[in-house]
Amino acid sequence: MLVYLIAFGEMLFYLLSVPVNLAVRVKGLRAGTGVAAFDVVAARRRAGRALRVGNNTDGKKPGFHAVWPVLRRMRFDRVELVGRVSLGDAAATALLCGGLNGLGRSLAGRAERLRVDVQPVFSDELTFELRGMLRARTGQIMLAVLRTMKGRIHPWTSIRLKAS
Repeated sequence: MLVYLIAFGEMLFYLLSVPVNLAVRVKGLRAGTGVAAFDVVAARRRAGRALRVGNNTDGKKPGFHAVWPVLRRMRFDRVELVGRVSLGDAAATALLCGGLNGLGRSLAGRAERLRVDVQPVFSDELTFELRGMLRARTGQIMLAVLRTMKGRIHPWTSIRLKAS
């Protein structure tokens, strides 16, 4: 019996340690996302494919309101934001690049490894190309979800059946 408990504990430990990678690519007004366990390259490839093909959302809006509370409570192994931006106006481009670099640096407390490199391209045309990567462990994701749902789960209340 002890052998089975130890095997279950090791299995649970390894399951909670699986790295999950979320890649995001933005080009112009189009965006693509990709998720993969273990492999960073596969997540980037899926995000690039989704950017080229287009995400089929079936008319559904993205649920950022549901994901944001979970992301606020997470600690990431790796955060990366790399890209080139041009808004057609030099001052606006510089302000946007500075803001994106500052936003990326504000995540330094939430990430073990951080890379932010958003460069301005001073041209007359509108170009916007960003690549982002978030990497976290499944245990961290599950813990953040549980903390988020802690106040939302209400105990069962019994209702008397009114038979007519």
